[in-house]
Amino acid sequence: MKYNNIKNKVVLVRLDLNVPIEKGKIVDDYRIISTYETINTLIKNKNKLVIISHLGEKGESLEIVYRYLNKRYKDLLFIKSTDQKEIINFVKNNFSIKNKKETKTNLIMLENLRCFEGEKNNSAAFAKFLASLADVYVYDAFAVAHRKHASVVSVSRYLPHCVGPLIEFELKGLAPTQRIGGHTLFILGGAKISTKLPLIDKYLDKGATVFVGGAMAHNIMLSQDISIGNSFYDKDINNKTLAKKPAFKSNKLYIPYDYITSKNKIGNTSQKLSTESIYDLGPETFNMIKKLIDKHKTVIVNGPLGLYEKGYDKGSVAILRYLASDKNKTKIKIAGGGDTVTLIEKVKLNKRFTFVSTGGGAMLYYMEKGELPGIVANR
Repeated sequence: MKYNNIKNKVVLVRLDLNVPIEKGKIVDDYRIISTYETINTLIKNKNKLVIISHLGEKGESLEIVYRYLNKRYKDLLFIKSTDQKEIINFVKNNFSIKNKKETKTNLIMLENLRCFEGEKNNSAAFAKFLASLADVYVYDAFAVAHRKHASVVSVSRYLPHCVGPLIEFELKGLAPTQRIGGHTLFILGGAKISTKLPLIDKYLDKGATVFVGGAMAHNIMLSQDISIGNSFYDKDINNKTLAKKPAFKSNKLYIPYDYITSKNKIGNTSQKLSTESIYDLGPETFNMIKKLIDKHKTVIVNGPLGLYEKGYDKGSVAILRYLASDKNKTKIKIAGGGDTVTLIEKVKLNKRFTFVSTGGGAMLYYMEKGELPGIVANR
Protein backbone atom coordinates (compact mmCIF):
# COMPACT_ATOMS: atom_id res chain seq x y z
CA MET A 1 0.00 0.00 0.00
CA LYS A 2 1.21 3.51 -0.86
CA TYR A 3 0.12 6.61 1.04
CA ASN A 4 -0.95 8.39 -2.16
CA ASN A 5 -3.29 5.53 -3.09
CA ILE A 6 -5.30 5.76 0.14
CA LYS A 7 -8.74 7.25 -0.58
CA ASN A 8 -11.98 7.83 1.33
CA LYS A 9 -10.60 6.43 4.59
CA VAL A 10 -10.16 7.52 8.18
CA VAL A 11 -6.37 7.69 8.42
CA LEU A 12 -4.36 7.69 11.63
CA VAL A 13 -1.21 9.59 10.68
CA ARG A 14 1.85 9.71 12.93
CA LEU A 15 3.80 12.92 12.36
CA ASP A 16 6.72 14.45 14.23
CA LEU A 17 5.62 17.86 15.47
CA ASN A 18 8.22 17.95 18.24
CA VAL A 19 9.51 21.49 17.70
CA PRO A 20 11.59 23.77 19.95
CA ILE A 21 9.49 26.20 21.98
CA GLU A 22 10.82 29.18 23.93
CA LYS A 23 8.68 31.52 26.03
CA GLY A 24 5.52 30.07 24.54
CA LYS A 25 6.62 30.51 20.92
CA ILE A 26 7.75 28.02 18.28
CA VAL A 27 11.30 29.02 17.36
CA ASP A 28 11.85 26.56 14.50
CA ASP A 29 8.97 25.26 12.36
CA TYR A 30 11.05 23.08 9.98
CA ARG A 31 9.49 19.83 11.21
CA ILE A 32 5.97 21.26 10.97
CA ILE A 33 6.48 22.50 7.42
CA SER A 34 7.89 19.09 6.51
CA THR A 35 4.49 17.49 7.29
CA TYR A 36 2.46 19.57 4.84
CA GLU A 37 2.92 17.25 1.86
CA THR A 38 1.68 14.30 3.92
CA ILE A 39 -1.41 16.13 5.18
CA ASN A 40 -2.21 17.74 1.84
CA THR A 41 -1.93 14.50 -0.17
CA LEU A 42 -4.16 12.55 2.22
CA ILE A 43 -6.80 15.31 2.31
CA LYS A 44 -6.72 15.68 -1.48
CA ASN A 45 -7.64 12.00 -1.71
CA LYS A 46 -10.75 12.65 0.42
CA ASN A 47 -9.49 11.06 3.59
CA LYS A 48 -10.22 12.13 7.16
CA LEU A 49 -7.14 12.40 9.34
CA VAL A 50 -6.49 11.72 13.01
CA ILE A 51 -3.09 13.35 13.58
CA ILE A 52 -0.88 12.08 16.38
CA SER A 53 2.51 13.30 17.58
CA HIS A 54 4.58 13.86 20.70
CA LEU A 55 6.16 17.04 22.06
CA GLY A 56 9.12 17.12 24.43
CA GLU A 57 9.82 14.69 27.23
CA LYS A 58 7.66 16.07 30.05
CA GLY A 59 4.19 15.81 28.61
CA GLU A 60 3.84 19.38 27.33
CA SER A 61 0.55 20.12 25.60
CA LEU A 62 0.49 20.07 21.80
CA GLU A 63 -1.99 22.93 21.85
CA ILE A 64 0.63 25.49 20.78
CA VAL A 65 1.42 23.35 17.70
CA TYR A 66 -2.30 22.92 17.06
CA ARG A 67 -2.75 26.71 17.02
CA TYR A 68 0.11 27.00 14.51
CA LEU A 69 -1.39 24.34 12.21
CA ASN A 70 -4.89 25.73 12.62
CA LYS A 71 -3.83 28.91 10.79
CA ARG A 72 -3.23 26.77 7.71
CA TYR A 73 -5.88 24.08 8.24
CA LYS A 74 -8.94 25.98 9.42
CA ASP A 75 -11.11 22.94 10.16
CA LEU A 76 -8.50 21.22 12.33
CA LEU A 77 -9.97 20.24 15.71
CA PHE A 78 -7.91 19.51 18.83
CA ILE A 79 -8.78 17.01 21.56
CA LYS A 80 -7.11 18.19 24.73
CA SER A 81 -8.45 15.25 26.75
CA THR A 82 -6.45 12.05 27.26
CA ASP A 83 -9.54 10.05 28.27
CA GLN A 84 -9.82 7.26 25.70
CA LYS A 85 -13.63 7.07 25.78
CA GLU A 86 -13.91 10.83 25.25
CA ILE A 87 -11.51 10.64 22.32
CA ILE A 88 -13.39 7.76 20.67
CA ASN A 89 -16.69 9.66 21.01
CA PHE A 90 -15.11 12.89 19.72
CA VAL A 91 -13.78 11.19 16.61
CA LYS A 92 -17.06 9.33 16.04
CA ASN A 93 -19.15 12.48 16.42
CA ASN A 94 -17.01 14.62 14.14
CA PHE A 95 -16.50 12.23 11.25
CA SER A 96 -17.42 8.71 10.31
CA ILE A 97 -17.01 7.74 6.70
CA LYS A 98 -18.05 4.18 7.49
CA ASN A 99 -21.55 5.31 8.50
CA LYS A 100 -21.66 7.90 5.68
CA LYS A 101 -22.64 10.66 8.09
CA GLU A 102 -22.12 14.31 7.30
CA THR A 103 -18.72 15.19 8.73
CA LYS A 104 -17.81 18.34 10.65
CA THR A 105 -14.11 18.33 9.78
CA ASN A 106 -11.38 16.62 7.78
CA LEU A 107 -8.79 16.87 10.55
CA ILE A 108 -8.61 15.92 14.21
CA MET A 109 -5.46 16.19 16.31
CA LEU A 110 -4.85 14.33 19.56
CA GLU A 111 -2.99 15.58 22.60
CA ASN A 112 0.74 14.85 23.03
CA LEU A 113 1.19 11.07 22.88
CA ARG A 114 3.55 11.22 25.85
CA CYS A 115 0.69 12.49 27.99
CA PHE A 116 -0.87 9.03 27.60
CA GLU A 117 0.10 6.05 29.69
CA GLY A 118 1.35 3.36 27.36
CA GLU A 119 3.13 5.32 24.62
CA LYS A 120 6.73 5.22 25.86
CA ASN A 121 6.53 1.69 27.28
CA ASN A 122 5.12 0.39 23.99
CA SER A 123 1.84 -0.85 25.45
CA ALA A 124 -0.12 -3.17 23.16
CA ALA A 125 -3.36 -1.90 24.72
CA PHE A 126 -2.48 1.70 23.87
CA ALA A 127 -1.50 0.74 20.32
CA LYS A 128 -4.86 -1.03 19.92
CA PHE A 129 -6.68 2.07 21.19
CA LEU A 130 -4.93 4.26 18.60
CA ALA A 131 -5.68 1.73 15.88
CA SER A 132 -9.37 1.71 16.82
CA LEU A 133 -9.66 5.34 15.70
CA ALA A 134 -9.03 4.71 12.00
CA ASP A 135 -9.11 2.41 8.98
CA VAL A 136 -5.49 2.86 7.90
CA TYR A 137 -2.19 3.90 9.50
CA VAL A 138 0.39 6.16 7.83
CA TYR A 139 3.70 6.49 9.65
CA ASP A 140 5.64 9.60 8.67
CA ALA A 141 7.61 10.62 11.77
CA PHE A 142 11.24 10.14 10.78
CA ALA A 143 12.70 12.02 13.74
CA VAL A 144 11.33 9.50 16.24
CA ALA A 145 11.71 6.36 14.12
CA HIS A 146 14.56 5.12 16.34
CA ARG A 147 12.22 4.85 19.37
CA LYS A 148 10.40 1.61 20.16
CA HIS A 149 7.24 3.40 21.31
CA ALA A 150 3.65 2.25 20.79
CA SER A 151 2.84 4.74 18.02
CA VAL A 152 6.15 4.02 16.29
CA VAL A 153 6.36 0.22 16.13
CA SER A 154 3.09 -1.32 17.37
CA VAL A 155 0.06 0.36 15.76
CA SER A 156 0.98 -1.29 12.46
CA ARG A 157 0.16 -4.70 14.00
CA TYR A 158 -3.52 -3.77 14.07
CA LEU A 159 -4.08 -1.71 10.90
CA PRO A 160 -3.16 -1.77 7.22
CA HIS A 161 -0.14 0.54 7.12
CA CYS A 162 2.54 2.28 5.10
CA VAL A 163 5.14 5.02 5.44
CA GLY A 164 4.57 8.55 4.19
CA PRO A 165 6.42 10.90 1.82
CA LEU A 166 8.70 12.38 4.49
CA ILE A 167 10.13 8.94 5.30
CA GLU A 168 10.83 8.33 1.62
CA PHE A 169 12.39 11.80 1.30
CA GLU A 170 14.61 11.23 4.35
CA LEU A 171 15.89 7.85 3.21
CA LYS A 172 16.77 9.24 -0.21
CA GLY A 173 18.46 12.29 1.31
CA LEU A 174 20.48 10.23 3.80
CA ALA A 175 21.62 7.62 1.27
CA PRO A 176 25.13 9.18 1.04
CA THR A 177 25.63 8.51 4.77
CA GLN A 178 25.70 4.80 3.91
CA ARG A 179 28.37 5.29 1.23
CA ILE A 180 31.28 5.86 3.59
CA GLY A 181 34.94 6.15 2.60
CA GLY A 182 37.95 8.40 2.39
CA HIS A 183 35.80 11.03 0.67
CA THR A 184 33.63 11.43 3.82
CA LEU A 185 34.02 13.96 6.64
CA PHE A 186 31.74 13.52 9.64
CA ILE A 187 31.48 16.52 12.00
CA LEU A 188 29.79 15.37 15.21
CA GLY A 189 28.78 17.59 18.11
CA GLY A 190 26.50 17.45 21.12
CA ALA A 191 26.77 16.41 24.75
CA LYS A 192 26.95 12.65 25.32
CA ILE A 193 29.49 10.47 23.56
CA SER A 194 28.65 7.11 25.18
CA THR A 195 25.87 6.21 22.74
CA LYS A 196 27.80 7.51 19.71
CA LEU A 197 30.91 5.37 20.08
CA PRO A 198 29.76 2.59 17.69
CA LEU A 199 28.97 5.20 15.03
CA ILE A 200 32.36 6.89 15.42
CA ASP A 201 34.02 3.47 15.20
CA LYS A 202 32.06 2.59 12.07
CA TYR A 203 33.01 5.75 10.21
CA LEU A 204 36.68 5.54 11.18
CA ASP A 205 36.79 1.84 10.24
CA LYS A 206 35.38 2.71 6.80
CA GLY A 207 38.15 5.25 6.21
CA ALA A 208 36.16 8.43 6.91
CA THR A 209 37.54 11.42 8.79
CA VAL A 210 35.71 12.28 12.01
CA PHE A 211 35.81 15.57 13.90
CA VAL A 212 34.27 15.38 17.38
CA GLY A 213 33.32 18.70 18.99
CA GLY A 214 31.03 20.02 21.69
CA ALA A 215 30.99 18.30 25.08
CA MET A 216 31.57 14.95 23.34
CA ALA A 217 35.16 16.02 22.75
CA HIS A 218 35.73 16.51 26.49
CA ASN A 219 35.75 12.76 27.14
CA ILE A 220 38.34 12.25 24.43
CA MET A 221 40.39 15.08 25.93
CA LEU A 222 40.24 13.44 29.36
CA SER A 223 41.31 10.13 27.84
CA GLN A 224 44.39 11.97 26.53
CA ASP A 225 45.06 13.68 29.89
CA ILE A 226 44.03 17.08 28.51
CA SER A 227 42.63 19.49 31.10
CA ILE A 228 38.97 20.49 30.66
CA GLY A 229 38.46 22.43 33.91
CA ASN A 230 34.80 22.47 34.96
CA SER A 231 33.53 21.52 31.51
CA PHE A 232 30.67 19.05 31.18
CA TYR A 233 31.58 15.52 30.14
CA ASP A 234 29.71 12.23 29.76
CA LYS A 235 29.99 10.33 33.03
CA ASP A 236 28.52 7.19 31.47
CA ILE A 237 31.83 6.41 29.80
CA ASN A 238 35.11 5.19 31.27
CA ASN A 239 37.74 7.53 29.85
CA LYS A 240 40.57 5.07 30.56
CA THR A 241 38.74 2.49 28.44
CA LEU A 242 38.24 5.12 25.75
CA ALA A 243 41.97 5.75 25.61
CA LYS A 244 42.59 2.08 24.79
CA LYS A 245 40.15 1.93 21.87
CA PRO A 246 42.09 1.46 18.59
CA ALA A 247 39.76 3.82 16.74
CA PHE A 248 40.58 6.63 19.15
CA LYS A 249 44.25 6.40 18.20
CA SER A 250 43.38 6.96 14.55
CA ASN A 251 45.05 9.85 12.74
CA LYS A 252 41.66 10.50 11.12
CA LEU A 253 40.01 11.40 14.43
CA TYR A 254 40.14 15.11 15.25
CA ILE A 255 39.14 17.13 18.32
CA PRO A 256 39.35 20.88 19.03
CA TYR A 257 42.85 22.27 19.35
CA ASP A 258 41.76 25.55 20.89
CA TYR A 259 38.54 26.83 22.42
CA ILE A 260 36.59 29.72 23.91
CA THR A 261 36.23 29.49 27.69
CA SER A 262 33.40 30.50 30.00
CA LYS A 263 35.33 33.76 30.60
CA ASN A 264 35.38 34.40 26.84
CA LYS A 265 39.11 33.77 26.64
CA ILE A 266 40.94 31.66 24.08
CA GLY A 267 42.61 28.56 25.49
CA ASN A 268 44.18 25.48 23.95
CA THR A 269 44.72 21.82 24.74
CA SER A 270 48.29 22.37 25.94
CA GLN A 271 47.08 24.57 28.80
CA LYS A 272 45.62 23.68 32.18
CA LEU A 273 42.11 24.89 32.97
CA SER A 274 41.14 25.44 36.59
CA THR A 275 37.72 26.92 37.30
CA GLU A 276 36.81 27.74 33.70
CA SER A 277 34.82 25.62 31.24
CA ILE A 278 35.08 25.07 27.50
CA TYR A 279 32.15 26.72 25.71
CA ASP A 280 32.97 26.94 21.98
CA LEU A 281 35.48 26.33 19.20
CA GLY A 282 38.57 28.49 18.98
CA PRO A 283 39.86 30.21 15.79
CA GLU A 284 42.63 27.66 15.09
CA THR A 285 40.12 24.80 15.35
CA PHE A 286 37.83 26.61 12.93
CA ASN A 287 40.69 26.89 10.43
CA MET A 288 41.50 23.20 10.92
CA ILE A 289 37.89 22.20 10.15
CA LYS A 290 37.90 24.43 7.06
CA LYS A 291 40.94 22.53 5.75
CA LEU A 292 39.21 19.21 6.46
CA ILE A 293 36.11 20.35 4.56
CA ASP A 294 38.29 21.37 1.62
CA LYS A 295 39.72 17.83 1.40
CA HIS A 296 36.43 15.91 1.38
CA LYS A 297 33.60 15.51 -1.14
CA THR A 298 30.89 14.49 1.33
CA VAL A 299 30.44 16.38 4.61
CA ILE A 300 27.93 15.30 7.28
CA VAL A 301 27.15 17.57 10.24
CA ASN A 302 25.13 16.60 13.30
CA GLY A 303 25.00 18.42 16.63
CA PRO A 304 26.24 21.78 17.97
CA LEU A 305 29.98 22.30 18.45
CA GLY A 306 29.61 24.69 21.39
CA LEU A 307 27.38 25.34 24.39
CA TYR A 308 24.46 26.26 22.17
CA GLU A 309 22.02 26.58 25.10
CA LYS A 310 23.95 29.57 26.48
CA GLY A 311 24.35 31.26 23.13
CA TYR A 312 27.79 29.92 22.24
CA ASP A 313 26.94 29.08 18.65
CA LYS A 314 29.50 31.20 16.78
CA GLY A 315 31.76 28.24 16.03
CA SER A 316 28.88 26.11 14.77
CA VAL A 317 27.48 28.93 12.63
CA ALA A 318 30.90 29.73 11.18
CA ILE A 319 31.35 26.09 10.09
CA LEU A 320 27.84 25.98 8.60
CA ARG A 321 28.42 29.25 6.71
CA TYR A 322 31.73 28.02 5.31
CA LEU A 323 30.23 24.69 4.29
CA ALA A 324 27.34 26.50 2.58
CA SER A 325 29.60 28.96 0.75
CA ASP A 326 29.97 29.01 -3.05
CA LYS A 327 33.42 27.48 -2.67
CA ASN A 328 31.77 24.24 -1.53
CA LYS A 329 28.71 24.22 -3.78
CA THR A 330 29.74 20.99 -5.54
CA LYS A 331 30.10 18.98 -2.31
CA ILE A 332 27.44 16.71 -0.87
CA LYS A 333 26.44 18.50 2.35
CA ILE A 334 24.11 16.77 4.80
CA ALA A 335 22.98 18.18 8.16
CA GLY A 336 20.72 16.99 10.96
CA GLY A 337 20.03 17.31 14.66
CA GLY A 338 17.51 19.70 16.21
CA ASP A 339 19.98 22.41 17.26
CA THR A 340 21.91 22.19 14.00
CA VAL A 341 18.74 22.55 11.93
CA THR A 342 17.63 25.49 14.09
CA LEU A 343 20.93 27.24 13.40
CA ILE A 344 20.69 26.53 9.67
CA GLU A 345 17.18 27.99 9.62
CA LYS A 346 18.27 30.96 11.74
CA VAL A 347 20.98 32.01 9.30
CA LYS A 348 18.86 31.00 6.27
CA LEU A 349 21.23 28.40 4.82
CA ASN A 350 18.71 25.61 4.28
CA LYS A 351 18.76 25.79 0.48
CA ARG A 352 22.55 25.73 0.48
CA PHE A 353 22.69 22.17 1.81
CA THR A 354 22.19 19.05 -0.26
CA PHE A 355 19.90 17.68 2.44
CA VAL A 356 18.71 18.79 5.88
CA SER A 357 17.19 15.98 7.94
CA THR A 358 14.29 16.43 10.36
CA GLY A 359 15.96 13.85 12.60
CA GLY A 360 18.79 14.10 15.11
CA GLY A 361 19.02 10.86 17.04
CA ALA A 362 17.14 9.06 14.26
CA MET A 363 19.63 10.27 11.68
CA LEU A 364 22.56 9.03 13.79
CA TYR A 365 20.83 5.69 14.42
CA TYR A 366 20.26 5.25 10.68
CA MET A 367 23.87 6.19 9.94
CA GLU A 368 25.04 3.49 12.34
CA LYS A 369 22.50 0.70 11.72
CA GLY A 370 21.31 1.36 8.17
CA GLU A 371 17.67 0.94 9.28
CA LEU A 372 15.20 2.26 11.86
CA PRO A 373 12.65 0.34 13.98
CA GLY A 374 9.79 2.66 13.02
CA ILE A 375 10.44 2.23 9.31
CA VAL A 376 10.93 -1.54 9.52
CA ALA A 377 7.60 -1.86 11.41
CA ASN A 378 5.58 0.29 9.02
CA ARG A 379 6.84 -0.49 5.54
